[in-house]
Amino acid sequence: MTRKTQAPGLGPLDDPLADWPNDDLLLEEKSRNRVARDYPDLLKILDWPDLRAAFEEHDAPANEAHRKCRRFGAAAVVCGAAGMLLAALAPVLTGAGLSGWVLGLLASALTVLGTVLGLAHWIGTRHRSDWLLHRFWTERLRQFHFQFLLNYFDLAVKASAHDPALEEYRKCRTEALERLIDDFRDVRGLIRKLEQDEAELSPWLQDEWLNEAPDTADSERGQLLLRALHKQRFGIQIQYTEKKLDESIHSPKTRARVVRNGCDLLTFSAMFLAGLTGVLLLFGNPLGSLAVRLSMGLGAAAGVLVLALRIVDEGLQLRVDDERYRWYLSSLRALAGRFAQSDSGGQIAALRELEHLSYKEMRRFIVVHRRARFLL
Repeated sequence: MTRKTQAPGLGPLDDPLADWPNDDLLLEEKSRNRVARDYPDLLKILDWPDLRAAFEEHDAPANEAHRKCRRFGAAAVVCGAAGMLLAALAPVLTGAGLSGWVLGLLASALTVLGTVLGLAHWIGTRHRSDWLLHRFWTERLRQFHFQFLLNYFDLAVKASAHDPALEEYRKCRTEALERLIDDFRDVRGLIRKLEQDEAELSPWLQDEWLNEAPDTADSERGQLLLRALHKQRFGIQIQYTEKKLDESIHSPKTRARVVRNGCDLLTFSAMFLAGLTGVLLLFGNPLGSLAVRLSMGLGAAAGVLVLALRIVDEGLQLRVDDERYRWYLSSLRALAGRFAQSDSGGQIAALRELEHLSYKEMRRFIVVHRRARFLL
């Protein structure tokens, strides 16, 4: 994959997804206006108000639960690490004149607080499960939108030109959405089934959506709908994934690199300081000397920071997320290239394969974060 450069106007601390709209579902009015300008006959096909409302019903709670999960987990890690750092540096700090009683009290209090917060976050809150539950809803609704279009392609083409067909099309999609919502009464059970689908063979949200070639794909309106679907599905997924892999501190790639390099540096420092402590003792420095206490304290502090970074990496699943996004982007680009070189039948096949690919990416995301050992 070619190296991505930072988007113009963005610094390394800026979030490239801060104002990212979910254009594929036309949630933003400016997105609907763009489709109305580029594909005026298709807006009534691509815009699905009821599905948009269902998506927004779960998108905001997902984001809020995710924020609470991060804050609670970060507070537990910071408090626990601060307490252990104070304990590790106590020999040095007491030698500098600070009260051992005060240091001991602070170290114990922070460590206990971090432990309590961690246990409460693990046992007493549902932030992570709520986040993944609502995110399951939003991603399956996104997939449902495009799966419906692919499996009612002929009717969608007719509906773009004839009002009677449009009425039938809207009736079909209303019934399909009602059925989906009814099927999703036990979302936690569906997530368990998703986790068990290790072969990743269940992308389709309705069993009867078989791989049937539409009759109207070669027509002028069929080709127009295919171009619109390519832009809405391939184009936006590729843009989103590229932004996730951008060179900013918000990128899993950058964060994973920072954590990995930090762990390497701190591990080397801890080993160096352990060796230095041995050398100092070997040459007769007493255990209570400032040099020995400083070497031991800094070595222990480096070890504490390594542990904290490992917890952050495990909680955020940075390396795994980075690898998943790289795999997804490469797969998207390969499929998009196949779409561009195919006839209408091959384009439909590529779009259907994209739905399978999207399911795989969603499943791996949810499974990885459900199984994360620490909670961030």
